[in-house]
Amino acid sequence: HIPMVILHDLYLEYEGLSAQIDYLIITRYHQFVLECKNLYGNIEINSNGDFIRTMSFGKKVRKEGIYSPITQNRRHLELIKQIRSAEKKNFLTKTLFEKNFYDNYRAIVVLANPKTVLNARYAKKEVRDQVLRADQLAEYIRKTGASSRAEPSNEKEMRALAEFFLARHQQPPVDYTEKFRAKIPSLAIQSAELTQTSEAPSQILCP
Repeated sequence: HIPMVILHDLYLEYEGLSAQIDYLIITRYHQFVLECKNLYGNIEINSNGDFIRTMSFGKKVRKEGIYSPITQNRRHLELIKQIRSAEKKNFLTKTLFEKNFYDNYRAIVVLANPKTVLNARYAKKEVRDQVLRADQLAEYIRKTGASSRAEPSNEKEMRALAEFFLARHQQPPVDYTEKFRAKIPSLAIQSAELTQTSEAPSQILCP
């Protein structure tokens, strides 16, 4: 049993920067910032840290580069660091916090699609260590906590930290891509109805 507090879809803004954090997991020893990706196709991470997706369509194979979720998560960490550091009024407390920040806060990319094949053998170790499959997450958190030399937080402190972030959570701006995607099923039904009606003009509805 690992005591933890989990925040989902946390949206933070600070000095013109913003971060949409999929999951923030607060444990006794660490805080884990999770970027959860439901990626289709096979993912390769090369020696430069580039993410390359390979998708097969029958006999055709297509490769494409995708935006690195590690880079995205690193920006989330930087924003959290700025927000938390700004709350530290004492110089020594702030210096100590910033020195230990990357030991206490860990960025992880979690691949949620069980069919995705991950090939990271050419990636640097620090990159490989940040990418997990969903079924590896619990064991990763357990091992990371077991190897920590830090003084553990109690549950009251964990909840206080969660409330700190919840107090700064804001309503995210409208995601028009998601709203559009939600319209696709109804548009498909309308298209089918038009096709079946002889009086309807020939047309194509593109979602």
